Amino acid sequence: MNDALTRHKDAFMAQLGEQGLTYREYRIEHGVKPQDVQDMLYDEAFDELSRDIALDMVFAEQGLRVAPADEQAVLSESAPGREEALREEFEETGRMWMLQQKARRAVALKWAVDHLASCAAKDDANVPTA
Repeated sequence: MNDALTRHKDAFMAQLGEQGLTYREYRIEHGVKPQDVQDMLYDEAFDELSRDIALDMVFAEQGLRVAPADEQAVLSESAPGREEALREEFEETGRMWMLQQKARRAVALKWAVDHLASCAAKDDANVPTA
């Protein structure tokens, strides 16, 4: 949880920097206390971690597999037009696990959405008509 919280804090501070705001200016502009910001970041990190764990469990429990096209889709979404350069960067820096993790979670999310749509269609078919 601490890693997720640190990533969210870093991303939040970077976002403020891009907007030309300091942390203090943000708090004044939004009328929030430091603890409010901390709570917001904690909630976001917790939600992300929970979602990631759920997708990892779906992937494992359903026996899903990642195809090369799934990795390619992640690369295309992350760096349109630079897919091969990004793949090489992952390989050269020993971070292929990150690409594989994102692809696993994308496959699990697609399965979950398709499964829910299938369940909803079955429910609709079983609704009696008047």
